[in-house]
Amino acid sequence: IALDKTSTLTVGKPEVTELVPAPGSSAEELLRVAAAVERRSQHPLAQAVVRRAESDQVALPDAGELQSITARGVRSSVADKVVEIGSLKLWTQDGVAIPDEILDAVVTLQGRGQSVMVVRHGDQWLGTIGVSDRPRPGVRQILDLLRKLGIRPIVMLTGDNRGVGKAIAKEV
Repeated sequence: IALDKTSTLTVGKPEVTELVPAPGSSAEELLRVAAAVERRSQHPLAQAVVRRAESDQVALPDAGELQSITARGVRSSVADKVVEIGSLKLWTQDGVAIPDEILDAVVTLQGRGQSVMVVRHGDQWLGTIGVSDRPRPGVRQILDLLRKLGIRPIVMLTGDNRGVGKAIAKEV
């Protein structure tokens, strides 16, 4: 049996778990700029960023039109500067040099099983945002029951990175 991770094995409501500002930035600035752009998106990870900003009562500036860049991220503008939010692919495929602090934060957060969003505002790297979803209550017991019934293999399908998939698999 193959089970989708999001909303089947997990609650389906990702939450911001970590804000890692880049040198010269702050967690509030990182969240403020990211949420201003992400409130224009319906993506579950974007909505998690917006919920966190609302929870922290962060005032959001206006953002320009949202451009989705398939499988890499989004692009918009805040205060007349381009804002880019996404995976490292958003920049590496264009040959943009990414600071070691950003690369280190991405590796650390992914190692903790989090989906990671990198944020850049103009020429300034603001930092990384770690987002994760919680397993559904009781899902481990249901999987144990399926195994007892002889249903094997049980596999999880996910569009997340391998680290996220492994972290949820370990929990459930």
